[in-house]
This record gives sequence, C-alpha cells and structure tokens, in this order.
Amino acid sequence: MPHAKFTIKINNNSGSKIDASQMSVSCAYGDEGKGGEAIYDDGFDGLPGIRILDGRSLSVPWACELPKNE
Repeated sequence: MPHAKFTIKINNNSGSKIDASQMSVSCAYGDEGKGGEAIYDDGFDGLPGIRILDGRSLSVPWACELPKNE
C-alpha cells in the first residue's frame, strides 16, 4: 500500500510539561484535504504516552496511507 513516511519532532519550549498522549496527528492530501489513514505497524506505534519536559524534545516515526498518484 502506498504511504508517506516521516518523523514528527515536538520541541517543548512552553514552560511546562506536555502530555504527548493528548496530541493527535492527521494526514491530508489533495486539493480537498482528503484524509489518509495512519499506519500502526512496522515500527509505527503512534504517539507515546509520556510527558515531554520543558526544554526537551521528542521525535516519533509516523506513516499515513496515500493514493499512489498523490
């Protein structure tokens, strides 16, 4: 299945902790913003259920299904 694979990096400079499990990621494609489903296998486990401390960052691999012509 065609998909886009990328890394999401969250930099926390908010002055407090951020709960990564409360975040969401959406993939959209095309002029109309059609939704691409997230892939949760082959090392793509979603966002971890951790808190990111102020001044720290988190990188997470992500992938979404996309039609081949997109």
